[in-house]
Amino acid sequence: MNAPKQLLFCKEYIKDLNATQAAIRAGYSPKTARSQAQRLLTNVDIQNQIQIEMNNRAGRVERSADDVIRLLWKMATLDMADYITVAEGGEVQAIPFDQLPEGASKLISEIEEKSVIKESSDGKELTKYSNLKYKLPEKTKCIEMLGRHYGIFNDKLHTPDMVDLAAVLNKAQERLDAARAKS
Repeated sequence: MNAPKQLLFCKEYIKDLNATQAAIRAGYSPKTARSQAQRLLTNVDIQNQIQIEMNNRAGRVERSADDVIRLLWKMATLDMADYITVAEGGEVQAIPFDQLPEGASKLISEIEEKSVIKESSDGKELTKYSNLKYKLPEKTKCIEMLGRHYGIFNDKLHTPDMVDLAAVLNKAQERLDAARAKS
């Protein structure tokens, strides 16, 4: 890596993996940032430096791709029975936060509590009802992300015997033109 601007591009690129924005933040012209970024990403020295920067970041945060996969797996397979209980009469209630199994609270992204105080009909007694609600990860999204990681879902059609459709159509047109010429 010979230019400070290129090194800065590498450091900026690993922040969000957006090459155009990394080029702009590194000081390249916004007008040419996209083409500069494409050029930089094809440079072997740049690619090597980006890998070094990613490895350094992984060391700093002490996390790896395996950690991400493990977390996605926990989110995709979380058990609702860890978060709710069914009271007599069929009322579903969230288990209090401090009574969740170890590690279950790490998957909660939001907690909402609603309280209602009701007075008895004779006005002598107050009763407080609380409703606790946890927001948990969207399991379908986690499963989709895992499926993509493992190559289970593929948005592109790939076959070993991929046919060049343009070539087939050109040959068909040539045969049609030749047949017309003979008639």
